[in-house]
Amino acid sequence: MVAIRLPLPGSRNDCRAFIQSGVDRACRGAPTIADVGYQGTGLLTPHRKQHGQTHLSPQQEAENAVHRRVRARVAHALSRLKNWKILHTRCLRYGSSPKPFTPGTHQGEIVATSGKPWSSPDGTVSIIVPGASTVGDVQVVVITPSTSCPETSLAIGEALIIPEDPATSWTRITPLRAWTKETPGQAEFPDIYVRLQIDQGTGPVPRGKRRGR
Repeated sequence: MVAIRLPLPGSRNDCRAFIQSGVDRACRGAPTIADVGYQGTGLLTPHRKQHGQTHLSPQQEAENAVHRRVRARVAHALSRLKNWKILHTRCLRYGSSPKPFTPGTHQGEIVATSGKPWSSPDGTVSIIVPGASTVGDVQVVVITPSTSCPETSLAIGEALIIPEDPATSWTRITPLRAWTKETPGQAEFPDIYVRLQIDQGTGPVPRGKRRGR
């Protein structure tokens, strides 16, 4: 095993995740194979036909066969790992402890599609807005002390409820407003800003769209 990193929030292609997670730096100097989605990253990927090439050479076909045999072993190992419950989203990493749950209320402004997260002052909640509309829904990806929620679509004023640990705790995300703000040089596609309210509390779980446990 060369490197393991936490998952990145949102949707992104394999090459971007490989670089942004820091795994590319960990793999430097180690022979590393990958599928065709990682071409251009310096990893060992299968040969593909180039423009104007009707078929691969016998040597390229033979090298691809070796590549497939090795990758099959890796795929089998990953399949086994996915069945380990400790590696599920809510696992605790060995040697680490969960961040304490701190009740409170915060408001944050995020530029949609910027990829820059908003984080609570204590760092226990992180939110990214991969998409938004001033007249429609807001898409949010939320990471809290207990879980990581997939992309969820919310209307303005609609609450996303995330049960936390301990069981009497919860996090609530509510989009309050979405508006455009023109940036010099981007008049045709102005940025969309989203204001969110983030509530963390204990006791009875409030009503809203549920995610998490």
